[in-house]
Amino acid sequence: MTIFAYHGREILMAEGADVLAHDGSTEAPTWSASLGAPVLGLATWTEGSVAVSESGEGRRFGPSGDEVERFETDGAVGFAAATLSPHWAVLGGTAVHRSGGGPVDLPGPATAIAVAENGSVAVGGNGSFWVLEEEWVAVSLPHVEVRHIHAVADGSWLVCNGPDVLRVRGESATRLPIDLEQPPTFAAQSPDGQTIAVVWGDVAVTLVDPAGTSKGQIIYGDKTVTGVAFGPSPWLGVGLSGGDGNKINLATGAVHRTDTHPGRQHNRWMLLANVGPGAIPPKAATAERTPEQDRRDTILGLVILGVIAAGALWYFLS
Repeated sequence: MTIFAYHGREILMAEGADVLAHDGSTEAPTWSASLGAPVLGLATWTEGSVAVSESGEGRRFGPSGDEVERFETDGAVGFAAATLSPHWAVLGGTAVHRSGGGPVDLPGPATAIAVAENGSVAVGGNGSFWVLEEEWVAVSLPHVEVRHIHAVADGSWLVCNGPDVLRVRGESATRLPIDLEQPPTFAAQSPDGQTIAVVWGDVAVTLVDPAGTSKGQIIYGDKTVTGVAFGPSPWLGVGLSGGDGNKINLATGAVHRTDTHPGRQHNRWMLLANVGPGAIPPKAATAERTPEQDRRDTILGLVILGVIAAGALWYFLS
């Protein structure tokens, strides 16, 4: 499930069956729409956006939120992807539905999808990865589970595969040297290629350079992370449960939040932002895990305390 999308024009999130759009610069609400069932996939680009629900209903919107098209998928898994150019794709149960053409049969079971600037589509699942250009090309992966795929500007793909983040280039897959406390759920790379953001444990975002060197970390105390995406430099967007989101300036460490849509509950939350010029590499955890520890307490206890001691900042966003 991918219910967060962001680029310079727009921030897009979902809560239940509702699609919530915000201005990409000011974070102010712009438009909203309601699908007939919970939203499972969102994507946005310079000229519009697309949403798909768990019932297989798809809708395409113009840049102002006007509905352009409705379509049905074949029992949609619900993931959607798009690029800054007008390429988009939605993962159905047995086929990929995409801009510029009809449905294309999947080569095998798939649980994630991405689309590149040139229109190439990648899907993954059950230990396999395929790229569709003129036909499907297969790449074997080391682990069965594929949670997320991200199209990188250089033509490669980031894949959250089991406990690892892989870079797939051509027909080879290479593990990135990123050490995480929990398996990754989302990954994205900045357009300039200098920063990779990886979500893990539902509450943490680790920032590294392509060599795996730490560039900071973002930890949420009472929110679940629903996606991550880079906007115009130096901004990073983070999708959150409750239909909320953050924009974080990676150059200064400044944190912005999305404004609340009229008529919706206004939420507050806390986060630790260990980014910017003073970012301190997280210290290694030394405490032992016990079966009784709650997953979130484990993450907060083993990771956050190290960076708090090093001088990172907590933000309370209201």
